[in-house]
Amino acid sequence: MRRNIHILRTKYSVDLMSIYLKPLSDNGSQDEYNVVILCPNHHRMMHYADVKIFEREESKRKLIVNNIEKYIIYK
Repeated sequence: MRRNIHILRTKYSVDLMSIYLKPLSDNGSQDEYNVVILCPNHHRMMHYADVKIFEREESKRKLIVNNIEKYIIYK
C-alpha cells in the first residue's frame, strides 16, 4: 500500500519523513492526528511491513505491526 510522504530536513541533517495514516487519496484528512513523523527506518517499515492501523481512541492509536501490538500516543 503506497502512502503520501514528505521529507523534512532539519539543521542537524537528520531526515524525518511524514506519513498519512489514512492516505489523502482514501479521503484521509490533513489533520494532525492523521500524520506521523518517522525516522527513515520506521517510515520504510510502514510501507513494507504488515501494518494494521486502528482508529484513534482518546490519546492513543493502536497499530499492529507484523503481529506485534504498538501504540501512537498523542500528547
